[in-house]
Amino acid sequence: MLPVNVYIRKFKNRFSTSDAQSPKIYWWNPFGLTGAQNFGDKLGPVLLNKIFKIQYTYADIEECDIITIGSILNFVNDVENILQIDHPIHVWGSGLIEPVDGPFVQNLKYSAVRGHLTADLLNIRNVQLGDPGLLCSLVYKKSHNTKKKICIIPHHEEIDLPFFKSIQDNEHLIVVSPLAEPDDIVPVIASSSLVLSSSLHGLIVADSFSIPNARLHASDRLKGGDFKFNDYYSALSKHPLQFDVSNNKDLEKIIKQTIKCYTPIDNLKDLQNGLLKAFPTSIN
Repeated sequence: MLPVNVYIRKFKNRFSTSDAQSPKIYWWNPFGLTGAQNFGDKLGPVLLNKIFKIQYTYADIEECDIITIGSILNFVNDVENILQIDHPIHVWGSGLIEPVDGPFVQNLKYSAVRGHLTADLLNIRNVQLGDPGLLCSLVYKKSHNTKKKICIIPHHEEIDLPFFKSIQDNEHLIVVSPLAEPDDIVPVIASSSLVLSSSLHGLIVADSFSIPNARLHASDRLKGGDFKFNDYYSALSKHPLQFDVSNNKDLEKIIKQTIKCYTPIDNLKDLQNGLLKAFPTSIN
């Protein structure tokens, strides 16, 4: 298999030439394009730009050429008149947020999906598995700062929970809002010694740098519950590590257990290579 940097060099100028039209990208933005962005969803177009030099060109689902990171396939299926779209929508690393009920849209071209659960439910065979957020370590630098701190990332639906509010002033922790740009959040994760997150992409970015991490199960607010987490881990050769903090559990004990029990992804380079190789060679 070719090294990762060979794939990057092979594809990075594909959409930067003067006669190439940048593909239109859909990503989920809960507060609109002019409002706060959920960093896990915005990570898709950011990585496309950093790796392949694809410019940000947002489009609604009906008009887009490609969808990437996020649990957004259910939203695609729910779009009115989606079957009447006259061009294919490419899927590179997206996933379901919960099991589908009934028939699923057929005019999607899958080059990669997040995990086995999504692939099995949509009856997709011979497709690359993995979340493209695992590519973060290829384009962001891991800090070697000896004064690293523990990074806490709540899901955007859980920012106001008592657990996260109670640790805001802890000088040994960095509590990061997920409602910021990836360029602001990923470097914080990359400079941390440990990440505890109820946001899935907080865990994925940490995994990309092999930084010990664990999921904080903080509430039942997340749509789809555990599904997207289980889907992500189904593509890895490791088991999830998670702790229930809905009743303000002992954070110090959680930190110690995470350090003791975390195992990095042993086939990370293969997953990164596979995701890069699976990127569609022709979108427009």
